[in-house]
Amino acid sequence: MAESFRSIVAAALSKASRPAADSADYARIDVSHEALIRCWPRLRRWLDEDRSGLRLHRQITETGEEWKRTNRDEDLLYRGARLIHAQEWRERHEAELNPLEREFLSSSIALKERLEQREREQQQRELQAAKKLAEAERKRAEEQTRATRRALLFAIAALGVALVAAYFWLLRLQPDPRRTVREEKLSRKKQKSNEPDPRRTVREEKLSRKKQKPSESAGKPKSNKLLLRQPE
Repeated sequence: MAESFRSIVAAALSKASRPAADSADYARIDVSHEALIRCWPRLRRWLDEDRSGLRLHRQITETGEEWKRTNRDEDLLYRGARLIHAQEWRERHEAELNPLEREFLSSSIALKERLEQREREQQQRELQAAKKLAEAERKRAEEQTRATRRALLFAIAALGVALVAAYFWLLRLQPDPRRTVREEKLSRKKQKSNEPDPRRTVREEKLSRKKQKPSESAGKPKSNKLLLRQPE
């Protein structure tokens, strides 16, 4: 009962704190307000406890009315810490809100959710872009590594071909020992063929002597034979 009465009094005081069109009514209400505070200690304690809540409620009311006058401009909706404080207060004083105040706070919460959703989507897009960039960098690094590897293998292959070519070129410059041996054998054979054969020379000399003997014997006189035979 006390809590319900406290809520009713707080709502009444919140409405009374707003200026009315009639200044006399405003003064009379203000005087009643001060009288109640002085003469009702429990009310004063309640007001002290909920003074910040009253100020917050008055701000919600005033901002909600301005929001309605400006055709519900989103720039007037609560954000950040103001919205957090208003939500916390609303959880304890939902019954004290009028339809416009509820709509104003609900629109502020909806805007917050939309902004958070946009931020999450933006973060997701940035994350996807970062992943794509990282993937592209990885592929480029792999391609560069493969290109470097191919260049290295090509250089090694070219060096191998150059070494083989140099080896065979050096082999061509150096004499072949087997060829040298064959050439030496052929040279010796030629030398032997050019040298006179002693046996052939002896045979030729014998033939030459035989040819010379008949001619000599034919040229000598027969008296010599007789002379040679007389000693017998």
